Amino acid sequence: MQSLDGMEFAGSSRDETVAHLLERTQANTWKRVHPGLAEWTIQALDHYLAALRDHRERAGIPALIPVKAEWVISKEQRPRDGRGADLYEWTNWGRRYRSADGSLRELWLMHLNDLKERSAAELTAAAHVLAHGTPVGPAAPADHTTPMRVRLMAFCGGSGEAEPRGEWETSTTHAEFGDRVVRRAMKVMDANDRIAGGDCAECKITNSCTALPRFPVLPDLRTRQRGRRTVSVTDLRAYDECPARYHLERQHHLADKEKSEPAPVVLGREVDDWLNKRHEASAARCRPDEMTDLSFPALPPEDASRAARMLMRHTAFCPLSDRTQAPPRVQPSVAAYDDDLRVVLIATPDLMFHRDGTWIWRETKTSSKPPWRGGSLLGQFPQLAMGVLLLTAKGLFKTSRVELEHLRADGGSLEVVDPNQPEVLAEAREVIGALMRPLLDDDEFVATPSTGCGDCRVLAWCAPGRTHLAESAHEKGGR
Repeated sequence: MQSLDGMEFAGSSRDETVAHLLERTQANTWKRVHPGLAEWTIQALDHYLAALRDHRERAGIPALIPVKAEWVISKEQRPRDGRGADLYEWTNWGRRYRSADGSLRELWLMHLNDLKERSAAELTAAAHVLAHGTPVGPAAPADHTTPMRVRLMAFCGGSGEAEPRGEWETSTTHAEFGDRVVRRAMKVMDANDRIAGGDCAECKITNSCTALPRFPVLPDLRTRQRGRRTVSVTDLRAYDECPARYHLERQHHLADKEKSEPAPVVLGREVDDWLNKRHEASAARCRPDEMTDLSFPALPPEDASRAARMLMRHTAFCPLSDRTQAPPRVQPSVAAYDDDLRVVLIATPDLMFHRDGTWIWRETKTSSKPPWRGGSLLGQFPQLAMGVLLLTAKGLFKTSRVELEHLRADGGSLEVVDPNQPEVLAEAREVIGALMRPLLDDDEFVATPSTGCGDCRVLAWCAPGRTHLAESAHEKGGR
């Protein structure tokens, strides 16, 4: 967005914008841009300019004028209403354009990796703001003109795809807004449940929120003070494999959707998805007769057979019971905040179920081989270590436990970890601390090329990874 702002509102050329981005990859301040992010941005910028040009040519319309001021619908409340609000605002996020006379407004909705479908309510809300919003900040006279028509476009920076999402006469949006949006919006605004999770790091009430436990997760770890951030085991593993991959995929959410995932990952996800749907649908224990004639269209026949056998193994370990006092929680969000580190630790256990008056944390893992008995279970599966820390943070460690359901096509096992043991808590802190310490002090996120580069979903924007693969291929070819 900043690069487009420079081109559309400051008169920068495409080449000047690219040169500025590349300069920032060498900066030594907070303005530094990661080289991989710069690559993605340049690619997305070229995609956008081409899509915009193609759209104009196909529609047979002259180039529209970029609008810097944000169109906003504002409604003041005097006195404050029952929610305590005295002002409501509806806004849009995207690239704004208008015709020279202001009779047409256009909004481009921006997506990172694919063109996600949006609900009719979302599109109607965007169209209504586009039709009736007034500019906030310095604006040209035509920016204030109420348009006759509005148009929505969707654009994907990763793929370069662009598709129309609808066109409305301004006079029609009021009725559609009332039918599709208002009731849903009121429901959202009236909701006051607090659920700790991935958004806590950016939330304005994190320091006072009662739903987010405070806990010195790693009391012996010292690091530089920074803004709050969210860290999960997936983050820690991604960083451990390659800091650049963590930065691009986990922090900036970039991913090449054309890149296929490794077969074991796809198989594991299919098993997880089946179990999640089954556990959400019924609190009764899974039965062997449910595991016959299962279908997995996304898997090749051999992997589909493995998945079915893994699910049959699960019936021996399924912890559910329809006699429990509380329904199971499938992939709940669990979080805790370390004030000293300014880190929100989050996890989504596969299952939390109620037994003997307390909640049990269950992780389910699929594999082709059993856990290694010669090493630490928490070290092999850091999710278990995170479970110990978060149960301790929530004050449940004295009665709860962490379980690992390890499923294979030819067998399975159930491993139990007791958070109430001081040595277990100490080991959990050691495991998570060893993974987290280098991440918290890193500013550069340098790529560490390895054999994993071939499956990396951000390889398209990682020059060191591509060089590594090319050199490896050359070495193999020379043998």
